[in-house]
Formats: sequence, C-alpha cells, structure tokens
Amino acid sequence: MSQDELENFYKKRDYLDEWLSRHKEAHDIVPHVRKIQDMTNWEIEALENRPTSSGEMPSDDIIMAVNTSSTATIYTHVVKWAEADTSEAEEYSKKFTGLYHDLQTKQKRPEEVRALIAGLSDSSILGRFDKALEAYSHAKAGTVNRTDAALAMRNLIEGIKGKIYQLARKQEKENMTWPIMAERLAKGEPQGTECNELEHHKSIYSPLHERLSYVLKEREGGSPANLDQLWTQVLDHIYAVLGLVKLP
Repeated sequence: MSQDELENFYKKRDYLDEWLSRHKEAHDIVPHVRKIQDMTNWEIEALENRPTSSGEMPSDDIIMAVNTSSTATIYTHVVKWAEADTSEAEEYSKKFTGLYHDLQTKQKRPEEVRALIAGLSDSSILGRFDKALEAYSHAKAGTVNRTDAALAMRNLIEGIKGKIYQLARKQEKENMTWPIMAERLAKGEPQGTECNELEHHKSIYSPLHERLSYVLKEREGGSPANLDQLWTQVLDHIYAVLGLVKLP
C-alpha cells in the first residue's frame, strides 16, 4: 500500500473528527459516529504497522475500506496476514485481532447485532443468534465441540441471507441474487454508496460461509480456525448488512 492510499484513511479520520466537532448537538447520531471513528483509528494503526511480509492489499479492497463504515475488509486482511508463516506476521495478526476484539466488546457489538436481528421481526432468526452465541461461549469454555459452534454460526448467516432474500422478492418463487437484493433493499439512492457497500458483502459472506463449513466438516488440517476470529467476522458481517438494508 502506497503512502497516498494510506492518506485516504487519514482523510476519513479527519472528516469524522471535524464532523463531531461541528455536530455536538446531534446527540442521537454522535455515538454511532464515534464508533466509526474508533474503528477507523484501529484501521490506520493496523495498516501503519503491517509486517514487511504482509504483501499488498488489492486496490478494490482499499477503496471499499475507505468508503464504508465497516471494518470487515481490513480485519479479514489482518487475519490472513498470519498465514505468511513468519513470527513477525503471527505476532502482528494476534495483536491487532486482539485489539479489534476488545473494541467490539467495548462497543457491545453482540447486543447491537441482536437488536438489528430483532428488527427483522422473525423469532426463528433471533433464536439462531441466541444459539450461535451460546454455542460459541460453550466452545470457548470447552464444554461443546468447535463443530457445534461452527454449525450454529453458519445457520445464523444462512438464515439472515434467506430472510433478506425473502424481503427482496417481488414474487414468491422469484430467483434471487445478492446484487438484486442489494439494489432493492439498500438504504439511500439506487446504486448509491449503501447499495455498493451491501453488494460488496457478498464477497465477505461466501468465504466466511466456506470457513465455517471447513470447521464443521473438520477439514482444517493442522491449523484449526480461530473461533474468536470467526465469531468476530460473523458479527461484523451481520452488523454491516442489516445496518444497510431497509428493515420492514
């Protein structure tokens, strides 16, 4: 990543700083902007301190990370950088994924995600979230298998995808795709920023679903997936997607 590309993240942070200083009276939205500000600071610190073996991020991912409120793109790359198989990369990934987990906890992300799911007015999806959270907690405590947690997480993201596809259909048996769903349900202007961001999350959903399936089918080999990272990505994905769609 060039210094010019990193400069875009500085501009994003400066914009948030300026917005907060000018809109202190907008009490309802200030907490949300502060959360984005904290996440942007994490993005900058993670990018500034990348290990020398990290390689370059694709330009499309850089543009998406700058232009959206979701940190899923940068977090995913931080997780992948551990695969460089050097102590420097492993220590870096461990440090910045840990900092991100702490930030999620501080911002009460599980509670926020549950509230967004409740907005779908579908008790079965809410039940899937509660089961996933419980399975993840028990897996960390060692009282259930990792596969149980992976299954519950996969069922959760599948259920949410199914629900928003259902909401997007104009006819009961209409063949639905992620881009069509994004065009019909995204907040804001047609083909606007929100629509593009929502459509981008198809590229996050697919590999996340695949990773959960690998855990479920015990195909991980000698490097088991980190459940903390998977749960973090599940929460981020749902938080971003449901925050972008027009709920019923």
